Amino acid sequence: MAEEYEEQIEAAEESEDTTKLLDIIADCSAHGGDEDWAEAAEGSLDALFRLAKSGTASSCADKALPVLFDSLKAWKDANDAEAIVEVALGCIVSLSKSYETTNDDVAGESTLDLSLLISILQKFTDESTVQEQACLAIEGLALVSDSCKERFKAMDGMQAELVAAKERIINERNKAYPSRAAEALGLIL
Repeated sequence: MAEEYEEQIEAAEESEDTTKLLDIIADCSAHGGDEDWAEAAEGSLDALFRLAKSGTASSCADKALPVLFDSLKAWKDANDAEAIVEVALGCIVSLSKSYETTNDDVAGESTLDLSLLISILQKFTDESTVQEQACLAIEGLALVSDSCKERFKAMDGMQAELVAAKERIINERNKAYPSRAAEALGLIL
């Protein structure tokens, strides 16, 4: 079944059909951890990421965030899933920028399992790019939602994980990402 998605992903991206891509991502997440679904999961997330970066997917941000968090939950413990996790985080970063003003209401934000981002920081300690994207996702969500900001601040270990992420990030320029996330949360590293 997963093999059938390649053409559907391409067609959905070409027609800018974010709803179709979200459906594919959700279906792949239902098979999280199954190697046969990894390529379709990564491909559909990549397509959504490209649309999000271009601004085409901005209207679907409220629908996309829960699907992306489900994808993170489904794939974070799978073998060789760092690429899937990285691109899902990248989608969250791009879509969080699509809110027109800061502190917009993020639909469904109370159901987002924000603790997944700490779990990802802890699990992917050797994946510098995952560390970067997780920090940017924390920053992005904190900047668009006071509720997300407060929920992040209330989490045990948030400040310690951001400090640790700063050490885990290899690219000197990107070592600022944990500090940016901390600043968005009103924390000092």
